[in-house]
Amino acid sequence: MALISFFGLGAMGSEMAGRLARAGHAVAVHDPAAARSADWTRRFAAADHAPAEAAFVITCVTDDAALRRLLLGPTGLIAQLPAGGCLIDHTTAAPATARALAQAASARGALALDAPISGGAASAASGTLSVMVGGTAEAVAFARPILAAYAGSIEHLGAAGAGHLAKLANQVAIAGIMRGIAEALALARAGGLGEAALLRALASGSARSTQLDRLIASGNADGWHFERQVAWLAKDLHLALETAGPLGAALPLTELAARLLPRS
Repeated sequence: MALISFFGLGAMGSEMAGRLARAGHAVAVHDPAAARSADWTRRFAAADHAPAEAAFVITCVTDDAALRRLLLGPTGLIAQLPAGGCLIDHTTAAPATARALAQAASARGALALDAPISGGAASAASGTLSVMVGGTAEAVAFARPILAAYAGSIEHLGAAGAGHLAKLANQVAIAGIMRGIAEALALARAGGLGEAALLRALASGSARSTQLDRLIASGNADGWHFERQVAWLAKDLHLALETAGPLGAALPLTELAARLLPRS
C-alpha cells in the first residue's frame, strides 16, 4: 500500500483515483470543485494525509497554467514533496513545463514523471489507459506499480518532457484522423450517401481507426461536424503548434485544424 495524494477529479482523474483506492492504496483526493471530492468520497474510502506525507503526488488537471500554479512556487506541491517521493503528472502540458517540474523535484531529492494519458474515461475506468512517460528510468521503475492500477500500456519515451511531447503528437494524429472523417462525411453528404452506411463501409477497410469506431458506436454520425465535436482538441493543438515552432517541425494539417478550432 502506498500513500497517494491525487489532484484533479475530472472524468478521467476520478476513475484513476478510484482504481488506486480499489487496489488498496491510501488515496487522499483534492479538486477545486468540492462536489467532485464529496462524490468521490461517497464512492470510495478517502484517506486524509497531507501531500508532504505521500510517497506519490499525482496531478491530472486542466492545462499548463493550472499545473504550474498548483506545483511551482514556495507554496506549490513540489515544495511539499518529501525526499524520495515522486510526482506523477498526467496533465497534457508543454514539454518545457515537465522539465521545469523535474528540475524542481530533483532539487528536493524527489522524482518526477510527465505521464500524459490517452484513452478516455472508459479506458480510465477499465484500467486500460495508454500512458506516455518522460523521466528517468529510476522514476519509471518506482512509479510503475502505481501506474499499473489504471494503465494497459506504459511506454517510457525518454527524459523529462518526452511524455508531453508524445501526447502532443498523439493529439496531432487524432486531429488529422478526425478531420479526414469530417471531410469524408462532407463528401458523402454532398453526393447523397447515407452517413451511417458510409462509416460502416469505411470501418471494414483501411480507413478504420479507433476514432471511427467510436463515432459509429455513438450512433451520432448524422449531423456530425468537426468544429463542434472536436472542440476539446483546440487547446492541445495550439500547444502542439507552439512546441513545434522552435523545433522547426512543419504541421500544416494541425495548423488548419487549429484554425477551425479556435482557442477558447
